[in-house]
Amino acid sequence: MARAKNKRIYSKNKLTKLKYALTVIEKNIIFKPKTKSIFISQALENIVSEDIFSNRNVPPHSNSAVDGYAIRFKDLKKNPNRVFTISGKSKAGTFPKHKINKMCTVRVLTGAILPKGSDTVVMEEDCEINQDKIKIKKNIKKGINFRMLGEDIKITNKVFTKGHKLKPQDVGILSSIGLKKIKVYIPLRVGVFSSGDEIVNPNNNPKIGQLFDSNRPMIISLLKKIRRN
Repeated sequence: MARAKNKRIYSKNKLTKLKYALTVIEKNIIFKPKTKSIFISQALENIVSEDIFSNRNVPPHSNSAVDGYAIRFKDLKKNPNRVFTISGKSKAGTFPKHKINKMCTVRVLTGAILPKGSDTVVMEEDCEINQDKIKIKKNIKKGINFRMLGEDIKITNKVFTKGHKLKPQDVGILSSIGLKKIKVYIPLRVGVFSSGDEIVNPNNNPKIGQLFDSNRPMIISLLKKIRRN
C-alpha cells in the first residue's frame, strides 16, 4: 500500500512544472512492494521480483538439429569417395551407445545426443543411402547442424533481470531450465472513484446540471491497458 508522508504540498499560488510535481510525488510516497512465489504455469504477465539465473545448460547435451548422419569432419576430408559405413543409431531421449569410428557414421534423429567424436551432422537430403553405407554430397561444412551444449543458455547465465514482465516465450525459457516456481511482485490494487454533485452513473437519469461520469470508465480502461502492456 502506498501513502503520502505529507498531506500538503504548497506551490505558492504558482503553476508547478510537471517534472517537479512528479519528483515531489515520488519523494513523498512510501511504497513497499510485496512478493509471492508462484508456479511457472501461472507466471505469464507477472513481474519477476529478483534476478533469475540458470542452474543448467540448454541444451544439456550437444545434439542434432536435424535428422541425418553424424560424422567426424576430418574423415570426410580424407575420404575422396565420401562413403561412410553406418555403425549405429541415436534418437532423442536416449544416450548413444555408439561412438564414431574412422570412416563411420551414426544415424541421428532431431534432438538426439551426438555420439562421442562427432562434430558434424549431414542432413538426410545430402546423403545417398545404400544399405549400410552412405555417400555424402559435396560442399559439406564442418560443424553444420551440430547444436552445442549450452548453445542457448549456459549454466549460471542470468536469464531475466528483476523487474522483467514475463511474456509467453519467457515462460518457455523458465520451463527449459527446470524451474517450478519463481518469485514475482504482487500486482497493485488500484481504486478509482469520481466525486462531484454533477456526476451520475450512465444507468441513472441526469437531472438538470448533471453529467454522465465519463472519466472513471476511461481511467479504468487506461489502467487495464497498462496492466496488459
